[in-house]
Amino acid sequence: MPALVNNIHESVALVREPHDDELYVMDAFERHAGHCETCADPLQTLGKGRSLCARGQQYAIDVAGYLYSKNSRAHSVIAREQGQLMLVKIPRDCIAVRCLLLAIERGLRLPQKNQRLAPVISHDRLYVVTSRPSTSPEPEQYHQVIEREPRSLKRRRTVYTGTRGSLYNSDAVERVERTYVSTRVYRPTEYHR
Repeated sequence: MPALVNNIHESVALVREPHDDELYVMDAFERHAGHCETCADPLQTLGKGRSLCARGQQYAIDVAGYLYSKNSRAHSVIAREQGQLMLVKIPRDCIAVRCLLLAIERGLRLPQKNQRLAPVISHDRLYVVTSRPSTSPEPEQYHQVIEREPRSLKRRRTVYTGTRGSLYNSDAVERVERTYVSTRVYRPTEYHR
């Protein structure tokens, strides 16, 4: 009796070279990891239960904004947001970036970029702690609606008028008509008798 065969089609992932912005964030983290002992090997840092240094965390947040790791392979975040599966080639010299993506996949926690600090809470009733002023300005209420008009498809004609006197336009015409005449005398290199 023939057996039933189920064909499992995995989604095909395209592979591409990293874009300039992805290369920039990878290079920035790699340069930092070159002189920071904590960020040089994020997998080892994760294994010790520690976190990256403050500057390394900022670079790692930037890398995580462009790349993520799934099954030990680097994927594009932008392509994922567009509903595609896109593998990104990481350059061979970006060893710390590979380790960073694997560490994030295995549980390395990165703070959110816009994460606010916890408020100061005092348990001493005699010590009064005032609230901190807001770092972001209060949004002002605007009631005026500004509509933008689409640009026309035809290019606008620009008419240049001479603003430097009557000689300016004639000098510009002469400048186009002038040709360079060399004063150098060219002699043939061959000697004929």
